[in-house]
Amino acid sequence: MVAMYFTAFPEESKRFIQFNERLGNEQEKYEERMETIVEEYIRKMPAAKVREELYRLLMDSPRPVFEKFVSEHSIEDSYENDVGYIGEKEFADLVKEVQSCMEFSNDEMTFYYSKKEQKIVFVSPHSDENLDTDSGNYLKIPDKKDFNEYAVMREFALKQPKQACELLQKALKEKGAYRKFKDAISKLNIEKFWYAYRDESVNLFARHWCEMNFVYF
Repeated sequence: MVAMYFTAFPEESKRFIQFNERLGNEQEKYEERMETIVEEYIRKMPAAKVREELYRLLMDSPRPVFEKFVSEHSIEDSYENDVGYIGEKEFADLVKEVQSCMEFSNDEMTFYYSKKEQKIVFVSPHSDENLDTDSGNYLKIPDKKDFNEYAVMREFALKQPKQACELLQKALKEKGAYRKFKDAISKLNIEKFWYAYRDESVNLFARHWCEMNFVYF
């Protein structure tokens, strides 16, 4: 019926072809414009956000896309050396150890996980042990500087009732924010809630680090 219609009305056939061509050109221009916009957006993204988005996209992609990425970046060649396999209980214990290391770390003490010995060791100016931490056998345990406690304080403040939230936010904006914040939670009598929230945040941070570096079963 379509063929008969265009045979009877040849001008309509031309208009239809022109319409499709115009639609195709507009679609092509739209795609080129979006590619440019997306490229500019990605270039402006923080590196950490780019890594996070890449990881999410890979995890959500069809298996062939994931395997192609692994193959093209030769990840499978170093997989066995870079990933630690531990049991579920050992993983839970490791999370607690990493959390403790984060709490006790300071400018003179840095903690590492030894892949070869499968245990946590530390480096200190007062330590007799000389570790080659650049050998690839050691994973640096996150320290207090890696954990953004100020951001956690802001999150905690925003979850409080309006009056308490305003007081905590005001403290965080002033000079000596950490001391002012602790004075404020003391005044509000919510220290135990803050420290429980902080401990849970540190635990989640430690767990995420462990999940990125170990496979547990």
